[in-house]
Amino acid sequence: MTPEYALMEKGPVIVRDLRSETRFSGPQLLHDHKVRSGMSVVIPGPTARPFGVFGIHDRTMRPFDQTDAEFLQSLANIVAGAVRQSAASAHRMLLVREMAHRAGNMLQLVSSIAAQTFKSNADPQLARKSFSDRLSALNRSNYIVFRRGWTLTRFSELVEETLTPFGDRFTAEGRDILLPPELCFDLGLVLHELATNSTKYGTLGRDDDAVRVKWSFERGPGGAKFFRFRWEDPLSISPTRAAGTGFGTKLIHSLIEGKWNGVLDVADSSGYRITFEIPIED
Repeated sequence: MTPEYALMEKGPVIVRDLRSETRFSGPQLLHDHKVRSGMSVVIPGPTARPFGVFGIHDRTMRPFDQTDAEFLQSLANIVAGAVRQSAASAHRMLLVREMAHRAGNMLQLVSSIAAQTFKSNADPQLARKSFSDRLSALNRSNYIVFRRGWTLTRFSELVEETLTPFGDRFTAEGRDILLPPELCFDLGLVLHELATNSTKYGTLGRDDDAVRVKWSFERGPGGAKFFRFRWEDPLSISPTRAAGTGFGTKLIHSLIEGKWNGVLDVADSSGYRITFEIPIED
């Protein structure tokens, strides 16, 4: 007869006479309306937490029995099913809109990569290989974040999956942290471009030493939280100095600074080091 007691019992609660009830006193509202008999059942939710309580009351003494309780529980189950179906329909529509949005972003990114890769003065064979490699990087990032349902993604897993095609001359240091899926998707592209540059101009294109990758969470002024990432290539020169500002460099700056409002720093006095910080909401 009280929602709290019904939730605690997790089963039908039948009251023959509220005036003589000893398990609970009952809400004042029922006493004000001179309720004598009643029963309550739980409306099951999609998880262990129920939607609420379904009750029926009578001002006269009424001998509710188990059959009455089962009928009321059936009504509660119908209500719960309707609520879950409505929630599932709304969730499906949300997923469809989200997928359409992601697909649009993906196509726009692929179009941009294609336009920059297949320039009029580009070598056709090198351009095709570069385009294919970038699409493979897109596919790996997409696979990692989507297999978890586009939820928080382990950055260490992204690093391993993205850099594996470039060999094993990497040392990685950082906590096993979770990052937003869209950020991880873009960071996968950044890692690919950095590794590609190292293959052309640095350690990964030679036979010795290793690239060092490090990441962490940092606290800034006012308690703001930042994702901090560092890439250190001891044998590399800046790709900007080596071949001008190519598309890979533009892509990195566009994603880190333009899209994610990050701060990026490049040092190439001794090897090649790139560091960036991206603000992260708790």
